[in-house]
Amino acid sequence: MIPSFSLPHHYKLNYQKNSNILAEEYKVIYFNTQKNANSTMKAQFVEVLGLSKTKDFPKDVHYSYNFPAAMQSELLSTYRKYLKFIILRNPWERLVSCYKSKIESSSKTGEDYILDSSPDLYIGMPFEEFVEVVCSIPDSKADFHFCSQIYLALYDDGTFPMNYLCNMENLAFHIKEIKEKTGIPFTSLPQLNKSANFRYETFYTPDLVEKVAVRYQADVEFFQYKFGVENKDFPFGKVSESWKDEMLNHPMMITLIKEKNQELLQQVKLKKLAQTKEIKKMEKDIVKLQNNQRELHAIKASFVWKAAYPLRKVISFFLRKNTH
Repeated sequence: MIPSFSLPHHYKLNYQKNSNILAEEYKVIYFNTQKNANSTMKAQFVEVLGLSKTKDFPKDVHYSYNFPAAMQSELLSTYRKYLKFIILRNPWERLVSCYKSKIESSSKTGEDYILDSSPDLYIGMPFEEFVEVVCSIPDSKADFHFCSQIYLALYDDGTFPMNYLCNMENLAFHIKEIKEKTGIPFTSLPQLNKSANFRYETFYTPDLVEKVAVRYQADVEFFQYKFGVENKDFPFGKVSESWKDEMLNHPMMITLIKEKNQELLQQVKLKKLAQTKEIKKMEKDIVKLQNNQRELHAIKASFVWKAAYPLRKVISFFLRKNTH
């Protein structure tokens, strides 16, 4: 049950494919969301799981550690009672963080995979232009770093497996509560991979504020985020089943689920087409190999016939002699 959008080519590890990290001993599952303290939490799980640190720790937490993961198809069965948490963030702030860490500085070499989302994205582009491009890219085609958070959290079968929601603004409080509930030994939370200190509000004009509100309408509506205001309205923490049911049955979510399913069907069709092409190629290769084998047998037979010529002459001589 992989998310319906295509995984980036650099996403090869099991936890990346399943979009979560499993701490089996503590019955905790973390759903990683880019630009939401993701590096910080992965560093925490390196410690919690007792993984051997590389010399580049914690800079290499995304690709050097094959964290254990829960199979997505088992999240609501095998892992039904586990604490499953995700960290959410104000979408206006998250987009600025994405811009500053991935786009603004031309020195960010190695991060250009985010540019795969659109030919209109480029390193060093102005923020206003970046917002315009991001707003034109649907979630199904967007890079994880600026894909809407609700889209990342929602699975193809229309389920929302998380049962605990953390607000980035009060992350220390939520992590403390998770520790108390499960006993997982998270330590203090130094912010890793952080952009330079900034006030995200200064990046926006009223027009850009509105465009981002429309682009991330689901995040704004379901998690009650507002521009420039601390989120005190949404009841973060343990997710109530009534809220989850109401959200999943909302017309906006029903439309979103249909879009994800359509994207998934399209990917299945493309995969089948690729498999068909591969099968046809294999069939051609087999025929070619068979032809080559026949040619090889013919060549070998020719060599044997030529090599036996002296023997044939001797046999012919004795046959003629015996006849006379």
